[in-house]
Amino acid sequence: MWFDEIAAADNPELKELRGFVRGTVAFLELSLKEEAFFVVLWKKNKQLRQMASQTFEKEVLENVKHLNATIEQAHSDDQSYGDFKNALTEHGLIGQAMRFKLAVLNYIANKWDDLKNDLRRQVRIRAWLKQMFDAIDAVLDSLIEATGAGHLLKEFKDTLSALATAA
Repeated sequence: MWFDEIAAADNPELKELRGFVRGTVAFLELSLKEEAFFVVLWKKNKQLRQMASQTFEKEVLENVKHLNATIEQAHSDDQSYGDFKNALTEHGLIGQAMRFKLAVLNYIANKWDDLKNDLRRQVRIRAWLKQMFDAIDAVLDSLIEATGAGHLLKEFKDTLSALATAA
């Protein structure tokens, strides 16, 4: 699904970080566009979906561009790359620690195919969304710490998470 390719990497590095950001964006886009499946987020206030979509398109995607540029800049600057790689290692964003995080994220993400065909799906989708948001946080929090970028992406995801858990 969103994270299959990067979860298959034996030794995740920067390519997988970029893939994580792409997968996270794709997951968030799905939650905004597939209203029928994600009615749990919007059923009490349909205007929130429109506001979320506008915020995502106008601001969050710009923040994602900045996050990706920060990752690329740190990688391309040979002098600072050693420090950046140390920060990635310290936060478990490369190597075995990242492999584990991506495997868990991918495992949860791949439950989507079963959920979307389940008649009792709204209750289960709410729980699944919470799991997805938590698994994304395991990487995103560390990525923000290591790069200093991506705060709005996280805050947007956190806001959707609050909607998923609201009664």
